[in-house]
Order: sequence, then structure tokens, then C-alpha cells
Amino acid sequence: MYPEVKKVELVSHFLCSGKAFRQQQSHSDLVQVVQDAHRVIDDIESEECFSAKVTPLCNWCEFQEICPEWN
Repeated sequence: MYPEVKKVELVSHFLCSGKAFRQQQSHSDLVQVVQDAHRVIDDIESEECFSAKVTPLCNWCEFQEICPEWN
């Protein structure tokens, strides 16, 4: 989509520590990232049942009212 772009830098922000991790990616790396993302999207869209998984993030979940695991 952007042939003029020569370098791409992926940045992961860690909010708790306030740090950022930067990594430059090659074209083949980016192609792999896109393929992986499409595979995950396809897996999610083909899923028929989403089982609840209790994690520390449950405290902030917007689906507590309908979640069978939330007490």
C-alpha cells in the first residue's frame, strides 16, 4: 500500500512500566506478520463457542453481567 516506505518500526508500549520496545522489521517479516494476523482472524471468525477464561483482566471486562464465570 505504501511503496515509498523503506523502513518500518514496530513499537510495543508497556503501559505499566512506561517503556517502549522498538523493533525494525524486514519486508519478509512484515509479510509473515500479516499472514499470522489473517490466520488468527480466520480462527476467531470460524469459532462457534467462546468459553470464558478467568484472568486478572476480568475486573475490567464489559461482559461481567452475562459471563458465567463472573461471581
